[in-house]
Amino acid sequence: MKKRRLWGVLLILVVVLIGAWITKAAIKQGHDQPIAFVNQEAISQKEFAFFLDQQKASVHDYFKQIFGAGDSPTFWSDSFGGEVPMNKAKQQAMDQLVKVKVQQIEAKKYGILDDASYDAFLSGLTKENERRSAAIAKGEIIYGPTQYTEHMYYGYVLSNLAIKLKNTLAEKSWKITESELQSYYDQIKNKYFRNPEPMTIQRLGILFADDQGNIDEGEKKTALSRLQQLVAELESGKTLNEEIARLKQETYLRIDTDEQELGKFDRADYQANGPIRRTADMLEKEQTSEIFEFHGGFYIIKLLEREDHGLKDFESVKDDVTEKYIDKKYDETVNEWVREAEVKIDQKVYDSFKIQ
Repeated sequence: MKKRRLWGVLLILVVVLIGAWITKAAIKQGHDQPIAFVNQEAISQKEFAFFLDQQKASVHDYFKQIFGAGDSPTFWSDSFGGEVPMNKAKQQAMDQLVKVKVQQIEAKKYGILDDASYDAFLSGLTKENERRSAAIAKGEIIYGPTQYTEHMYYGYVLSNLAIKLKNTLAEKSWKITESELQSYYDQIKNKYFRNPEPMTIQRLGILFADDQGNIDEGEKKTALSRLQQLVAELESGKTLNEEIARLKQETYLRIDTDEQELGKFDRADYQANGPIRRTADMLEKEQTSEIFEFHGGFYIIKLLEREDHGLKDFESVKDDVTEKYIDKKYDETVNEWVREAEVKIDQKVYDSFKIQ
């Protein structure tokens, strides 16, 4: 009888162990199998799917603008000029994730981050939203949204991590000298540290919001796409006046264009024209800006004239120079981490990801 009981117990143990092994194998081959490792830090399938989803709009716009691709059931798997939208989206998602992971890995080294997994992030998101709900129920003031989405909270967490890591590196690792700051000031002074001065610009905007500020997302995409095409024409040798004349024939667009005088900088001028003023301050005469968003439209400006009032001296802007230099050094450091990262992709899992 005792032997039978003993064999029964052993049989149960064997069944349990086999069951545990089967479960573990199933998990490994299922959705918990990491899609990649960056310096041995896992990228889960859930996190990759989250990043992949964020690529859809930009990749779709890219193929529409470059190849004139339209919506179709086979869009993501079709080839356009040798490029496949699905492959481009997956590569962009992986590139962005590698950049995120190397920062998280370094943050762990300095005690800024305990757990770099996506599950830990989701747990933090749940707790933060519960905290916000409880605070609202008590009538307490909260700052920011009442509830975070995954996208919003990921950006918030990553931004704060980068700030803390940047400051830690500046304090504990980098040895920034006065001569480095002076040299960097000399490189950027004409762009950032001119004394306020009157200037004349040519302004061109394509609007996507109505007079009440209501935004039409379709018009917004069209406005950006059309202005990007215009900038490409300028880069090929066309003049801004030629392109403005052509735009005026496209009656479906609402455009805002004029020459504009920006007087000597004051608070009222800055409040009314902040983005335009900041952009113009960084331009040389006859230079055209990059695209920026302003008052319900996408704009570019061209600097026509500027009175020269000299530059702010190094000592008066040293703190600003230091901040910009640290930002630059951090970007360079992150790019170096990315170049040196050991990335191992599970090709079978990676290939299994499809966009519908």
